[in-house]
Amino acid sequence: MDGIRVVRGGATRPMMESELLSAAGISIRNLKPSNTLRIRAAMANPNRAALVACLGPSPTAGQSVGGGAAQAVNSWPMQLARMLQAQGIAAGANNFFGDKAGYGQGQTAATFMAGDGRVVLTGTAQPTSFGTVGGNGFVIGTGGAGALVFTPPDPVTKFDIYWRDGSAGQTFSYAVDNGSTTNVASSGTAQVARTTVNAGARGTHALTLSWVAGTPRLVGVHAYDDTGTRREISIFNWGISGVRSAGLLNDTDPNASLLKAWTAIAPDLSILGDWAINDWRQSVPIDTFQANLAAGIAQGKLSGDVIVATPLWDNGTVGLTAQQDAYAAATIATALAADVPVLDLRSAWVSYAAANAAGLYSDTVHPSATGYALEAASWAELFRRLRGI
Repeated sequence: MDGIRVVRGGATRPMMESELLSAAGISIRNLKPSNTLRIRAAMANPNRAALVACLGPSPTAGQSVGGGAAQAVNSWPMQLARMLQAQGIAAGANNFFGDKAGYGQGQTAATFMAGDGRVVLTGTAQPTSFGTVGGNGFVIGTGGAGALVFTPPDPVTKFDIYWRDGSAGQTFSYAVDNGSTTNVASSGTAQVARTTVNAGARGTHALTLSWVAGTPRLVGVHAYDDTGTRREISIFNWGISGVRSAGLLNDTDPNASLLKAWTAIAPDLSILGDWAINDWRQSVPIDTFQANLAAGIAQGKLSGDVIVATPLWDNGTVGLTAQQDAYAAATIATALAADVPVLDLRSAWVSYAAANAAGLYSDTVHPSATGYALEAASWAELFRRLRGI
């Protein structure tokens, strides 16, 4: 490949894809045409966006000490989209799903907005108690004035509103740029519903969702640019601060649980990263963690491909943190047993001490904005290689 060859026992052969990635500072195992076909086909499809869902705990959500309202936009999924754009690959991460568990500061409207400056909740609009992708979903209003305004930073042309359908009498309205309102009413069917809104010409747009009747509930909003023939890689941030592996399989809500939303949205690629961190912190046995990760991989395979990432370093002392290397090894073993690729971010960051000295951490476990940028760069290189397998 590209004329690069390696020597083994006096003979030469083309360098394998995984070795090329290692040479670029990235270690990946088991990256093959057969286990990446569906995401590659989606990226080549001229008729729709390729959907990539990123599921994990706070390092996926973007939680960072001192990160403030930029935690959402400094998360590695958002930075990945911008790096791909810089490489000439159409991509976007102009979405929010769930409340991210308030970026570790408690599940309230104030803590959510403090971590994501793109979203404003007013009146009775607030995070609510149904767990879905990205954390708790939202109630747009409860018997009184409530509104949610989402202003993605990048130019977009459409909004997909994912909402919790159910019993009749739950109604909200939407409006773009304070224009005319359109009502959306529940159908009586227990499901995750999608409503697509045309935002008009490509540009910066604000979507307002307002309470009309009942208790309408929201899973999230995906904004994207499909101007002309542009079809992007849409990267969803489904991170949840503090979540354990079992929580990433939550199927409690009968209408729009995490698993039901994952199934309904049907990503072409599910990225499962850092699933072990809160398990070792909360003393979840390794075999239980492995069973949960295997179930997550199986869920992702229902609609697309899956790539697993090893957990980053943790300098804490709680629970079974001292055994984190064993959890990292179990992550790799579980992924390989399921025949999915593994991006070994842990080895790329060398150690906590080395990574922290390089400015990659904001505390003992959460990356800094620089750390998230480095993680995004590893994923960007992987996506670039995927396009050329």
